[in-house]
Amino acid sequence: MRGPYFKGQTAADCGHYYPDVLRIMDFKDDCRTLRVYDCRECGGFVTTEVILSEDIVTPRDVRDIDSFREKEIQRLTTTPG
Repeated sequence: MRGPYFKGQTAADCGHYYPDVLRIMDFKDDCRTLRVYDCRECGGFVTTEVILSEDIVTPRDVRDIDSFREKEIQRLTTTPG
C-alpha cells in the first residue's frame, strides 16, 4: 500500500490515500449527496457525505485518470515538505 504522501494526510474510507484515491464525480440523490471515488487498489466506491455546493466535483475524465494519478504521485514524492 502506498501513502500517506505527506504529513498529516488522512486516508479515504477504503484506507488508501490521494492520489491513489481520486474523486470522480458528485451527484445529488433526493436529499443525499453521493461522492464517487476511484481507488487504484480497490476499485470504485461511493460514499454519502455532507458536501457544500461549492465543493461539488464536476465529472473527471476517466480516460486519463492513470496519467493524472501518476503525475500527482510524482509531484507529491518529489516536492519537499
